[in-house]
Amino acid sequence: MIRYFNTGYISRYLVVFAIAILLWLPSILYPSPYVGRETYAFNFFTYLSISNPLFFTIISMVFTLIRAFMLNLYSIKFNLSGKVNTLVWALYILISSAVVGGFHNNPITITNIIMVFVWMNLMNLPQSTNKIITIYNSSFLIGLAALLFPVLIFLVLLVWLTIFVHRVMNLRFLVVSLVGIATPFFFIMVWFFFTGNLHEQLFNLISYFKISTEIPIFDNVLNITSIAIITILTLMSVFGVLAMLSEQNINTRRNLLIVVLFFVINTAILVVFNTNIEFLLTLLIPIVLLITYWLNQVRRPKVYNIILTILLLLILVNQYYTRLPNFIP
Repeated sequence: MIRYFNTGYISRYLVVFAIAILLWLPSILYPSPYVGRETYAFNFFTYLSISNPLFFTIISMVFTLIRAFMLNLYSIKFNLSGKVNTLVWALYILISSAVVGGFHNNPITITNIIMVFVWMNLMNLPQSTNKIITIYNSSFLIGLAALLFPVLIFLVLLVWLTIFVHRVMNLRFLVVSLVGIATPFFFIMVWFFFTGNLHEQLFNLISYFKISTEIPIFDNVLNITSIAIITILTLMSVFGVLAMLSEQNINTRRNLLIVVLFFVINTAILVVFNTNIEFLLTLLIPIVLLITYWLNQVRRPKVYNIILTILLLLILVNQYYTRLPNFIP
């Protein structure tokens, strides 16, 4: 599987698209309404995912395909995958379907497409001719994502650490990042003020930062097994990538380090605030990038090919088995 998707033939794109259709078909035929926490702003996303799950599931699938394609394209540009590669696209499609139910119908789909642009901006920082604008754009997009799920505001740490990693430290950049992330909140608060909801919405905003001690609970063995395999692959990839950093050129080393930091910060947000199981999707971008890079470096990929094949079969069985009663007249 690894070698197969390490090429860019049109047939590979068609195979990935076919896998996506197979994985999403049960959710499209029998869509599940979103049951996670409401978004802070733009509540029509939450309303749409509850009131019209079929439409929002289709939108989620389209956005997932677009995100996967963009991530695949820019992973090549930033030397995180081969020059001709579709593995990122395939893994993103696969892992985004790992858990049945909310993974195919939730507002985090909107958040993740914003985060792809954040990552692209941060990767482009060294080549940017106007670093202030690049940093502002990245921070503004994080602020926009935080309007949906406020705990994502802590991803401003990723902007600061990226500035440090690329050694473009400047006090103005830190100030600009704060201004950028605050801008969406400024406008939404002005709107709440004029609609008479400011006091209520401030308390609502604070409630999102409640530290959680709950542990995510998966409702079936197939979900648990799929997540366990992905977790093991991710941890192996993180430690494997860290171990080989010194062997890479300076640009690749910095890019990989930023992806690792992206994963660590997102994981910390999940562990501390733990909104719901669907929030695991916010880890998808760094997980896919790390696993792809690691798999492209292993000398004996046969074992990992078997693992990925088993994972694909598990997720396919899970998607159809969970909704099996719906398919039986």
